[in-house]
Amino acid sequence: MRIIRQKWTGRDGRKSTKYLFTTLLDAVEYPVEEIGSLYLHRWEIEVRFRDIKTTMGMDMLRTKSPEMIRKELMMHMVAYNILRLLMLKSGHAHGCNARRLSFKGALQVLGACMSAFTSTGNKPKSRRAARAQLLERIAERALPNRPGRSEPRKVKRRPKSSRWLQQKRTQDPSRFTLSKPPMINPITRIYELLNSDNIPEQRLSFQ
Repeated sequence: MRIIRQKWTGRDGRKSTKYLFTTLLDAVEYPVEEIGSLYLHRWEIEVRFRDIKTTMGMDMLRTKSPEMIRKELMMHMVAYNILRLLMLKSGHAHGCNARRLSFKGALQVLGACMSAFTSTGNKPKSRRAARAQLLERIAERALPNRPGRSEPRKVKRRPKSSRWLQQKRTQDPSRFTLSKPPMINPITRIYELLNSDNIPEQRLSFQ
């Protein structure tokens, strides 16, 4: 086992000492600076997982059988690698680092440009122009350089406190055992009163 000690400066400006344990024992082939640089880039794998799970919507699988789940996972991986290939070509074409390009921005640009590719049909010149515009718009979605990035493992939104629906709504026993009647939407109530012939004279009030 090899122990590496290095000092880093955090986002708050404070210096700290970190100890890295590794089985890469050859100090010549694996210098300290290279291992330290890899450690600083460890956050990128978390961002890649987020791109697949959250941005591409793979956090909730929609299929049920094992065979269909494998196909769904495979299709997500194919789509992810295709989009990464477009980002790589965009970076090469416009002289920017593909790792700095926004994955979500590239996905949004691809969705916005789908109609342009559909209208090209059998027009090679128009298709090349649409492809060049697609790569240019992807290159515009560059993220700022954030060296030494460190983020807390926290979510921005709290999960809802509602229980999971594990059966059909018509079979849920709580559907018929509500202690209080459902609240009437004020907008719906006003619409009903305005379309009624008997409008009360007193002022309307809703709780």
